Amino acid sequence: MNKSLLIISCSGRKIKTPGRMPAFERYDGQSYRIIRKAIREGCFPANLDILIISAKLGLLRWGEEIEYYDLLMSKEQAHKLRPSIQENLESFLDGRDYDKLFVNMGATYRETLEGFEWKKHFNEKIEAKGRIGEKSSQMKSWVRGQSE
Repeated sequence: MNKSLLIISCSGRKIKTPGRMPAFERYDGQSYRIIRKAIREGCFPANLDILIISAKLGLLRWGEEIEYYDLLMSKEQAHKLRPSIQENLESFLDGRDYDKLFVNMGATYRETLEGFEWKKHFNEKIEAKGRIGEKSSQMKSWVRGQSE
C-alpha cells in the first residue's frame, strides 16, 4: 500500500483549554473539522500521515502536544521559520516511503516550503487552489480518495 502525506497549516481557531493537548485537538479550523469527521465516519485512510505548519512552532506532527498560543503567520515569520521547517521536513521524510503529497494552506504559509525539493520524496504533489472553501473541498475529496 502506498503511503500519502497531507501538509496543512495551523488554524486561527483554537481550543483555549489550558495546558498541553494534541495539535489535532487544539486546532479547530475547517481542515481539522474535515479530518476529524473523516476519522469519526471511518473514512480516514490508514496510509495517510499529516504534518502541520504552525506560525509559532514550525513543523508539527498531527498528535504532537502543544500549548495554546495566538500568532498569525506573517511574511517575516514565514521567512524566519523556513530553514527550520524545511530541515525538519527533510529529517521527517528521510527513510519514509511516500507516494503522494497534498498541501493545503494559504500563500503566506506556503512560503515556508518555497524551494523544497519535493520530487526527491514524492511521485505526485497536489496543492489546493482557490478560496478557502474550494481548498477545503479539494482536501476532503483527496483525503477520502486515499482510502479507496
